[in-house]
Amino acid sequence: MGSPIETTGNAPVPGAGAAALYPFRDRGLPMRHQDPSGDGAGANKSPMTDRIVRLIAAARGFEDDGHYSEARALRAAALSEEIRLTGRRTRLGHGLEQEVRDLVDDFRAAQGAQELVTVLEAIAESAPVRPAAATHRLYVCRWCGHAEPAVAPNPCPGCGAGGLVFTEVPGVFFLELVPVPQLLEALAATPEQCRRYCAGLDEDRAALGEWPVATIVSHLIGANELLGGSAIEALERDDPPARALIAPEAVSAGQGTTLQQRLDTFAEARRALLERVGGLTPAQWERSRVHPLWERMTVQRYLSYIARHEHLHLAHLRASADRARGGGMGHGLGRDTRRRRGRHSELLGPTP
Repeated sequence: MGSPIETTGNAPVPGAGAAALYPFRDRGLPMRHQDPSGDGAGANKSPMTDRIVRLIAAARGFEDDGHYSEARALRAAALSEEIRLTGRRTRLGHGLEQEVRDLVDDFRAAQGAQELVTVLEAIAESAPVRPAAATHRLYVCRWCGHAEPAVAPNPCPGCGAGGLVFTEVPGVFFLELVPVPQLLEALAATPEQCRRYCAGLDEDRAALGEWPVATIVSHLIGANELLGGSAIEALERDDPPARALIAPEAVSAGQGTTLQQRLDTFAEARRALLERVGGLTPAQWERSRVHPLWERMTVQRYLSYIARHEHLHLAHLRASADRARGGGMGHGLGRDTRRRRGRHSELLGPTP
């Protein structure tokens, strides 16, 4: 059953019309970051950005009138377009640094949120080195777009809304929490999925390609050790010190040299992790530790990262295995698997 302010069909629930729900919508609620173009789409529009902005604007319009289900569909369409149309993108060392500098100029000219201009300028000036300004949490007001680093203000300086109107922007979708039952099921299934995708590959074929099957499995082992190890430390120690940053590829000891040995190592490491976390209480899932970039990370968030990260790379593993067997392009990921996977430079190494 919907909330009291949901709508049924095309008619608003009695007593929950737009004027009652949003009396300030058309009455000049102050917004510091008004779009200078006056049409909500910015000064420099393209067919791609215009379509995405129009989808989001339509979603907000439905929200204003209490039609949240319709708004959800439009936001989903906007997210789908955003992801689909950015499949081909620049990377560090291949033009991304200049692209960010150009974007900062555009964002500043469009009178974007000054707090974000400051962060983006620091990124543009230091890329590819990560500036300190980029390590703070970032919060954006869902009503007026005001942005704040570190802590969500209450009230919003831009429109006066309460602090709970702010949303924290995650650095990567891997950090979004997965419900515990679904999380445990996903973590348990991954090693067997890897075995199925790798079935029948000999060592020569497992080493083929820009990002070979054997290397992908090693990458998953490394991420499991780094992030799973951080979660276990948070369970067993109060406020363990922050770990040094290290990429999963740097974790190679004890993995084995053959593909089968690596698959066995991954399965055994996952069994041990699940044995440790399988019976945790809600309070234990909430235990946390400091991450040098993401601030406090709970046990559930660490393991959610692992699970989402693996679900992405399972597609890369399957595509790489298909190509190694001579199956062509794989499952729609394209040829440049290496560039798509990224480097995961924000994982954690051993506690110093």
